[in-house]
Amino acid sequence: MVAPPDTKDRSPATAPETEPKPTGRTAAKDGGTPERPSKAEPPKGETPAKPGTPPGREDAQRPAGTLQTMPPGTQAEMDRQVQSLLAQATRDLGRVNYSVLNADGKGQYETARRFIEQAQQAVKEQNLTLALRLADNAATIASVLAGRS
Repeated sequence: MVAPPDTKDRSPATAPETEPKPTGRTAAKDGGTPERPSKAEPPKGETPAKPGTPPGREDAQRPAGTLQTMPPGTQAEMDRQVQSLLAQATRDLGRVNYSVLNADGKGQYETARRFIEQAQQAVKEQNLTLALRLADNAATIASVLAGRS
């Protein structure tokens, strides 16, 4: 028969560790690896998927919300500014004689055309901040080109 080990005479070197291991940020600072929680929980603010719902389908069932970053009056004003700048840029580019432009001038003309197209696409996507910036760039380039010819 084997006798149980004597626990009374343990020295500090052989005593079991009673201090808990550091976790989280402390472990990372100490050079250890952070412990992971054993139970998987959904992130705060999210609800777990309903039983029987295929993965990835939870979002499809939620109603789409509208992200509004500016007051409605401001949006209408920005839209008017974009349309005005696009009309001005198109008018100015229409006055330019493309065939007499040098290579740099033709490059600028094409850049202005692309800015107009991108601004129109941004308006369709309701990204009026981008549309305004693109339309302004197109109008600036077009007015310089119209002054050249």
